[in-house]
Amino acid sequence: MPDISTPNLDYGNMVQAWDINDALMGGTLYMRQLGEAYMPRWPKEDKEDYIKRLEVSTLLPAYEETINQNVGRVFAEPVQLGEKVPDRLREYAKDIDMEGTRLDVWAQSFFALAMQYGLSHALVDYPRVDAEQVRTKADEKATGARPYVTMEVEDGWRKSSFDCAADQRGSDRRRRRFWAEESRANPVSHAWEGANISQSDRGRRSG
Repeated sequence: MPDISTPNLDYGNMVQAWDINDALMGGTLYMRQLGEAYMPRWPKEDKEDYIKRLEVSTLLPAYEETINQNVGRVFAEPVQLGEKVPDRLREYAKDIDMEGTRLDVWAQSFFALAMQYGLSHALVDYPRVDAEQVRTKADEKATGARPYVTMEVEDGWRKSSFDCAADQRGSDRRRRRFWAEESRANPVSHAWEGANISQSDRGRRSG
């Protein structure tokens, strides 16, 4: 019987689209690692011929370039804060996520994720502090505690700005690098086994 942990149908449909997005954003190497998931084997094609065809196949990065170009158009001019924005928020904008990211850089990452996945969320959070030690504004300032922003993408994974900008699929790309290194040592088996990545990702997201 369905409960609070059961994904709804809309979520399931989005997960399928996200798998395709991840593959397209991953580029030629990742598509090769996925094997037959997106490059089917012909009915009478033997294994060795398929591997040879797979090794020379390339992916035109039109999807990734489209997203990057649209982000560039939107942010062709730097983000401007209004005259009535408080000085404290202006100071926050210099390091919006407490990881050294300026607001304009953070906004570009946020917009790019929204374009790729169809949604993206911003969560304003606050560091955990010792209530016994932080009692006044002066105490708070001394600890450096203040509000900061994080990104929530896909199924609720929390991302920092630099994680999102450099690696929009989180651990997926690190796994791809692992598969790339392994596949150089054994290209035949990994080209076939690589298709399991997308299946395990789908299970992880819906779990």
